[in-house]
Amino acid sequence: MAQEKEQKKKYSREFTRPTAYNCLLEFLEEKQMTVKTFSELYGFNQFTVSKWANNHRRPRLDMAQRLEKLTGGRVKAIDWDQ
Repeated sequence: MAQEKEQKKKYSREFTRPTAYNCLLEFLEEKQMTVKTFSELYGFNQFTVSKWANNHRRPRLDMAQRLEKLTGGRVKAIDWDQ
């Protein structure tokens, strides 16, 4: 019974979509950008991007779509709804 529960846990971890804020953090890390640099480069408020990256706030739909476009689809707008 315990082994079955552990397998279900493992299965659910493997197939859950990454959260948008994790994708944003990964994108920043890969591009070796700070939140400040990203904000300045793409015209976002630094405080707002920091809130998104730390999962304290979600962007409005238009901002989420803009993030998706700017990151080449790495940070999907739909993933902010998780």
